[in-house]
Amino acid sequence: MAEPDKIRVELPKERSLVYRNWIDVMARRFEKAIPFPGPAHAVLTLGSGVSESLSELDLRDTVTVPFSQIGLPEGANEKHPKTIVAGYTVDNRLTVVFTGRTALFEIPPEGVNVETGHVQATEAAGAYLELVKRMGTENLILTTACGGINHPMLPFGRPPFNKKDLPIIGVIGANVSIGYPMEHMGFYKADHGTFFALQDSDDDLTAAFIQSMGEVAPGIKVPILYYASIPAVFEDRALAHFLAVNGVQAIGMTYGPESIHRSGIRKGNPGESNRIGRSMGIAVITDDVELYDPRHPNRLTPISALELRFRRPQEFKIRNPATDDQVRATAALASQRLGKALNHLIRNI
Repeated sequence: MAEPDKIRVELPKERSLVYRNWIDVMARRFEKAIPFPGPAHAVLTLGSGVSESLSELDLRDTVTVPFSQIGLPEGANEKHPKTIVAGYTVDNRLTVVFTGRTALFEIPPEGVNVETGHVQATEAAGAYLELVKRMGTENLILTTACGGINHPMLPFGRPPFNKKDLPIIGVIGANVSIGYPMEHMGFYKADHGTFFALQDSDDDLTAAFIQSMGEVAPGIKVPILYYASIPAVFEDRALAHFLAVNGVQAIGMTYGPESIHRSGIRKGNPGESNRIGRSMGIAVITDDVELYDPRHPNRLTPISALELRFRRPQEFKIRNPATDDQVRATAALASQRLGKALNHLIRNI
């Protein structure tokens, strides 16, 4: 019996000329605006909700450059200002900080027009990593505010994290509903083949951050989570149900394109430009997206992912729906300890 035809995802062999020219133009501006020779010791991306962590970083001889000066897209959310700050630690290690990111949901799905032509939305969201690659960095650390899906896997189990914890994104599902490369991947291949949907944080970097958090904030745990990046769907109980039964513990609207994007950037050798070395993601849980049963006599009783699997999402409600302002206020509470831990981390890795 003949094997049926399989659906094949055809990917271009190289990036478009428009995209490459755009990156070249911005790279020249970036090199002029950030007058420090690379590679950087560390590049930090502080999600907009936790950008106040910058005040805890002990950087010297800093320069600050807005995204607009470089030509990076700024997105449509005025509450998420975006700048680049570069400087040196006390032990003379170059650190570059992106305060805020232009998330995929802030860019029109049809893409954007740039000075060299038209680029796809996912290309625009991950373009700043091309600038990071040109400079080179030994360590890439991304942070994001996200919602917690705090369901234990089995009945009577413990939820995976407490509200005050700062989880590490151990594994990320870039798009758990499709599981194949998005268009911005181009011809790139991940480190372990052509399946791009999962990207792990570096084990050594993860261990170093756990140690740093133990030094600056004893008692704050750093659980390692499975994180899903999705389009802008806020407080959606059907989506929370779908992700929870698949083991997801946190949900956010950023980091997915960046995690996938960097899998195509060569690792190279330490000390080289044009490379990104180790990477990790840190999640700041800013709102509760877990579900509860309104008919249960004790609404605080955690519902296991196993129970969710055998029930419908319409039987549940979001435990604590949050507004954008509430999310930002919660993130601000975590910014201080996150910033202190990051300051300790970049000095000790």
